[in-house]
Amino acid sequence: MPPGDGCNVLDGWAPGAPVPLSRVLDRKADLLAMASSLRTQLLEKQAEMSALRDKADGVIRRLASGQQSSATLSEIVNDACSCSADIRPRAQHALQALQSIVAARKYMDAVADVRSAIGALGPVLTAVQGAALNDSTYRLLADRTSDLIDLWGPKRGALGAASLAHVWASARISSMVDKWRTCLERAASNALNEIGWPCTSAGSMLRLSVDARARTHAQLMLTCLVALQNAFESPDAISGPGSWVLPLLCDPIIVRFKYHFDRESSATNRPDKPEWFLGFISRALAQHVPPLRNDLLPGNDGIVTAFVDRLLSPLKAKLEVLLRELATRTDLSLFQHCVKHVLAFEPCIVDVLTRTPSMRAILLAVERDTALAQLEFILEGLPSPWVTIHSTPLVVTTNSADALLSTLYQITEKTMSRLPILTHRLEFAALQGRLVTVYTQRCEALLELALKDISAAGVRTSATASSDWATFIGIVNSLDCVQSVLDDWSDRVLFVELQFVRGNRDALPNGVTSDDLLALQAFTSNTDSTAFFADECARMSQLIAEFVDLLVEVVVKAFSHAASSYLTRGILPQTSTGGDGEVALSASICDALSTLSTSMNIVSSQLAGRCFRRFWTGVAQGLDNVLYQRMIVDKYITRAGTVQLRADFDAITLLFRAHSEHPAAAMPHMSTSLSLLESPLSRVQDIVNDPVPMGPLSADEVAGLCKRISAAASVEI
Repeated sequence: MPPGDGCNVLDGWAPGAPVPLSRVLDRKADLLAMASSLRTQLLEKQAEMSALRDKADGVIRRLASGQQSSATLSEIVNDACSCSADIRPRAQHALQALQSIVAARKYMDAVADVRSAIGALGPVLTAVQGAALNDSTYRLLADRTSDLIDLWGPKRGALGAASLAHVWASARISSMVDKWRTCLERAASNALNEIGWPCTSAGSMLRLSVDARARTHAQLMLTCLVALQNAFESPDAISGPGSWVLPLLCDPIIVRFKYHFDRESSATNRPDKPEWFLGFISRALAQHVPPLRNDLLPGNDGIVTAFVDRLLSPLKAKLEVLLRELATRTDLSLFQHCVKHVLAFEPCIVDVLTRTPSMRAILLAVERDTALAQLEFILEGLPSPWVTIHSTPLVVTTNSADALLSTLYQITEKTMSRLPILTHRLEFAALQGRLVTVYTQRCEALLELALKDISAAGVRTSATASSDWATFIGIVNSLDCVQSVLDDWSDRVLFVELQFVRGNRDALPNGVTSDDLLALQAFTSNTDSTAFFADECARMSQLIAEFVDLLVEVVVKAFSHAASSYLTRGILPQTSTGGDGEVALSASICDALSTLSTSMNIVSSQLAGRCFRRFWTGVAQGLDNVLYQRMIVDKYITRAGTVQLRADFDAITLLFRAHSEHPAAAMPHMSTSLSLLESPLSRVQDIVNDPVPMGPLSADEVAGLCKRISAAASVEI
């Protein structure tokens, strides 16, 4: 047994006593066996170390050879690391070096391929430089461009960008591609000349439909340039889409623009004629954008947009200088003239008017003066301002309402919606509110005059012989139409944003935009439903209600005047009945019914639907009060008079039947009173003994009426 395991050959032996021989022999045998085992283990370890040494030498030889592919480099390092930690740093360093060599070799191959491809285009370059361009030359250019892109594209995606070799190779390729780009630009310029680009006069057009071959050449070369840029330009480039073709397309137009409108000696460079240089760019866009979008570069909307922006750039630069100079003059008429044309220009360039606070203030003043002048024309100079031009069952649009709403819409679409900063939009929205307020105030004054004319002339005369009614109703319709449209606008995102900005202006940062609002939780969780034009709409609604009620008073008063003899008689006699037992109308009320029918017909045919509902229910309620007071409260009622009153009342309600299935419900005092008058005496007596409210009549009023019915019945008996 090996020593140290807890046993000893002298265990149990006492000093002075002899050692047992058997124990000595056993211990000797154990030691011999242990020595043999240790010798075997040592030989195995020596063999394992020799194998590891051979494996490490093989890994080092593989790394040193540099012949391994990049796919096996990581495997080699893993093998090396599994052999010994001592060679790990050397293996990793060798791996990095080999990877750089492999990447450099790939770029060298790519450069060689591209150089070879471009070098093989010598005949093509010579043909282009000599302007010997024909169908086959253009086609060869396109094919070689496609080959070049196909050659580089797959390799570019597979190569990294973290080595010096990449930078060097890319620079070499870029230099060679520049030569090919120059070749394509020369060919594209030649092809554009073939189709007449750019147009040289206001009435000229490109020769696209006349010369289909030239159109194909131009489209082919422009497409090749765009494809070459997309394939070889760095993704980090800031030149923008189509920047290689835009100089060919835009620069000839810009050169002509500057020749005519930037030289001081030019006869066309006049500050009082901004429409000239605005018209030049407008015509250029109209002549060149459609063929560019549809024929030359179809499907490249980004390039078309960049083309428009590039043409607008010199225009905006000139406008900024001109507007700044005109704004300093004492007479701002030329400034206003220029602003008018800028606002009318398409596409929008209103940003040149709002870049500085001073310029924006002048623009707001000009916009205000223009809008107020337009409003004055609407109210004073517009032919037939209150005539209906369109109607629906609920809303009637008049000339003046349409003109005002058009003015408001132009401010919204041409100015407000094109300003990115919401506080700037709010300034112009406040102008809209002021216009609506002024319009409402003027309408109020005109309504008062028209109502006086109606009252002075009388219902029948005014309705048949004057335009007072039409004017009055037209003004009410105009207010109602404007209110209706402004109510609808309250749901538009633009005005929802402006309402929030107006209510939280102090808490918002300067220069807040629509995108900024979307990032604010206070806006996205906002529950305030107040409309932007709530105050203006409330004032118009109040005014409409006020003047409709005043018109109701005129109609009810006219009815009362026409029915004065009917209303003032002490006892209402029963008119004789016809052969079928039907009671005829009272003769003294026929004229009043005719007057009422005339006014109802006029108003129902002209007044907007929701306004007319207020009108006819108001008339019904007014007549209800008059008839109840004069025919029920003030009269001595008989059974015969009750029959006659029912016939007259039914004739009145018949005038409202076209507007309600139950017109009598709009006259509750008379309906309830007639129901009591027509009740049996026994029921009347029961009500007297135990009165309760009925309809609009209180219990006391019901009891008093029933007592009068009972008294009249006893007299008749």
